[in-house]
Amino acid sequence: GDPYDPQRLAESERLLRGKRYLHDAGVEPIAVHEMPGGMQRVDVGVTTRDVWTLALGAGVGRSGGTNETHLMLRDSNFLGTGRYLSLARDANVDRTETALNFIDANLFGRHGRFSLNWSDNSDGHERELGFGRPFYALDSRWGAGAQVHDFGRVDHRYSLGHSYDDFGHERREAELWGGWSNGLDGSGRARRYRIGLSWSEDTFRPVDGTLEPLPESQGLAYPWVSVELTQEAFRQEKNLDQMG
Repeated sequence: GDPYDPQRLAESERLLRGKRYLHDAGVEPIAVHEMPGGMQRVDVGVTTRDVWTLALGAGVGRSGGTNETHLMLRDSNFLGTGRYLSLARDANVDRTETALNFIDANLFGRHGRFSLNWSDNSDGHERELGFGRPFYALDSRWGAGAQVHDFGRVDHRYSLGHSYDDFGHERREAELWGGWSNGLDGSGRARRYRIGLSWSEDTFRPVDGTLEPLPESQGLAYPWVSVELTQEAFRQEKNLDQMG
């Protein structure tokens, strides 16, 4: 029921081609039907080409007398849904980490976005959660989002490549933002305005073996504003990724 707009079809093509799990995409009118009252209905065809998205990785190394291992499983089109999922386990001189990363860029079949980053480490943890509705297209009129982040770990001080001192580091962050736009103007430009609030807190604690004074704890809380000017100035290329 939307009015036919060639610009929206061209942008839909670009957005689809930007997905890691699609090799190519085409969105074009395929038929026009006359309707009562002099109106016309346009049938639009969408053609896509998928790529293989499941990736496995493993690695073993040794340097400076320390072994390193890496295991990874990643799928950028999990179960054919367009969701991103990765599992990884890394062991190196600093820490052993088990991590999970999940992104849904089409939440509930709409334009919402949800992201989750979770890791359990030998010296701490990391948790990150975000959700919102970005400016998903040039003509988007509003966007909003929120994100929280919490991690704890043991930081090291080094001398001549060797760790000689350790201390605990805890960090918490949060951000909330909203924005609006009048959409595309006649010259193919879109101006977007955002306002937001950011907060962060860093605290430090001694651990076994801490020798030197700890860094000072600090907290920050501040509002911010931003203005973004985007212009539709795209051109089509062939084999650009291969040449680049």
